[in-house]
Amino acid sequence: MPDNLALLPPVKRARGYRLCTENARFVDLYLDGGRAVLGHNPPGVLREMKNAAERNLFAPYPSYYTRRFEKALSLLFPGKSFVVYGSIETVPSALREQTPEWRPYMKWAGEDALAFLPHPLAPAVLVTGMGNENHGGIPLSPVILALTTRAIYDVLHNPERGAVVYPQADEVLAGGSWKREGIYVRLRDEAADEEWARIFRRFLDAGFLIPPTQRDPLILPGELSPGEEKALAECLRCQV
Repeated sequence: MPDNLALLPPVKRARGYRLCTENARFVDLYLDGGRAVLGHNPPGVLREMKNAAERNLFAPYPSYYTRRFEKALSLLFPGKSFVVYGSIETVPSALREQTPEWRPYMKWAGEDALAFLPHPLAPAVLVTGMGNENHGGIPLSPVILALTTRAIYDVLHNPERGAVVYPQADEVLAGGSWKREGIYVRLRDEAADEEWARIFRRFLDAGFLIPPTQRDPLILPGELSPGEEKALAECLRCQV
């Protein structure tokens, strides 16, 4: 499988939904597999991380940040119970393959789901059952808990992030090769790896970074300029 992400020039700065390299700017439709769904470096998250870091709370010792994290999860997933993993990579592969995923602003489907929380350093959370208040999982650094908790509240307080409207892109999505679920866009039919590599290159040449593999969906950003929306619609219009 080609390393599509290696085609992206070195990134010098990430801000909001855009990446700046030495000579170009890209709209990020990958957003670190969805972990940066709120954009890169949202101010509130950075402030929370700084406050915890200034107290040198890096070691995964018990702290009040654990209670705050659990409360935020209970608001995001009312009535559910949770098992916390350090990252998506530490979730057993069989569990990852068998459990449906949930991403911010997705509709809840089914009883269990593996949640992708809205920050690059966030843990992975298995959401399961009803009415169980016993939240299991590994201990985590208060710094990680602080920034993840802030990001969860940002999702809860900003429902408009999940309701972005791009008329030109939506017109193409209504009947083309792609389908939209909320802010997430996938191919209607899976493409071969070589074809996905061509799609990746086409978007990159037009100024958009998309996921390097089809495992992750394209994520519509929180805002686009008129020119960026037109260019995105043209990329989506090209038949796969």
